[in-house]
Amino acid sequence: MPEMIEGALKDAAANGRDGLEPKEMTDFIRKMWWPSVRGESVSPIAWRMVNQGRLKKKGEKYKLAQ
Repeated sequence: MPEMIEGALKDAAANGRDGLEPKEMTDFIRKMWWPSVRGESVSPIAWRMVNQGRLKKKGEKYKLAQ
């Protein structure tokens, strides 16, 4: 899951977006890898990644920490 979240955020950055909300990450993951993934599976892991320093969060949007 962390790699999928990072993939969604890398795609967003490549397309000029400044981060994604959890629903947008979930939608991307559904389209690319896991059609039945639930938001309840994505949001807590993204939050954990913020606490690990792998992501940054501003408001509702997450982005890569880099």
